[in-house]
Amino acid sequence: MINEALYPWQVDVWNHWQTRLASEQVPHAILLHGTPGNGLYDLALRICYSLLCIGDEKPCLACQMCRLFSSENHPDCLIVEAEEKQIKVDQIRAAIDFLQLSRHYSRYRIVLIKEADNLNYAAANSLLKILEEPPPESIILMSTYQPSSLPMTIRSRCQRIYSAPPGLKSAEWLAEYQSIPLDKAQATLLNSGMRPLDIINEDSDIQNRMTFYQGLEKLLNNQIPLHDFIEEWHEQPAAEIQQWLLEYLQQIILGKLSKNPQTKITPASAKADIKKLLYWLYQRQIERCQLIKKTNFNPRLLLESSLLEWRKVHR
Repeated sequence: MINEALYPWQVDVWNHWQTRLASEQVPHAILLHGTPGNGLYDLALRICYSLLCIGDEKPCLACQMCRLFSSENHPDCLIVEAEEKQIKVDQIRAAIDFLQLSRHYSRYRIVLIKEADNLNYAAANSLLKILEEPPPESIILMSTYQPSSLPMTIRSRCQRIYSAPPGLKSAEWLAEYQSIPLDKAQATLLNSGMRPLDIINEDSDIQNRMTFYQGLEKLLNNQIPLHDFIEEWHEQPAAEIQQWLLEYLQQIILGKLSKNPQTKITPASAKADIKKLLYWLYQRQIERCQLIKKTNFNPRLLLESSLLEWRKVHR
């Protein structure tokens, strides 16, 4: 079940979707992407509700179709999620077979692929075939935090919907939700990497991530040895570490491009060359996130090579 009230930072993208829905300009393949901790999957579910709903206001969350979907029993919608960190070819083949069936109640048959960047190579190839020749009245909706991890052949066949990360205006929502002063809510948002839903869910990852970033700043300023930093963090799940680095890098780039003084950038990162950040280090971080999903690796060596590259760019 989704949150009944739309999150304020999703209003613009939702209004755009409602316009499409009302004009019946619904693409057969949608790539929904955004940043973690901001309700991206919740938005994907809301889109599914709106396509299945038979109420006047879509989604009404009260009609028979909405109730069926909420109970995960709607016969016209299939949700595909990773198994053992991968979306496998058999899952996509089953989804393709599902799309070929006749519809029961709704205008569309829908496949929702959660975190589509988990598609393995064979699954991505299988999905590409159905994207090239989609069955009538079928919709494939993919959500992902890393659209660049998907093959270009898949991305090019989808209509992309970008759910922008919340700005500091969402601090007003957080302040009201937690009954805290606005300035404290703004500081909390910045320190969380602009992840309001992680904050309200009391995500213990936030404190670990902030401790890691503080240590990273010291490392980049040559205040602690590389060996000591690796010893402290090499047992942390490698996928988590690499995702932290990628998200932090996104914040650096956003701050440099927008010149927003409220965007969190460390003094060391403020000196880094923007071209290197954009064209080299960012791509390397994406490659590492892909590597973790598809191969065996040495976590310590992966962390060491990442930090050496970060230090090189920041000099």
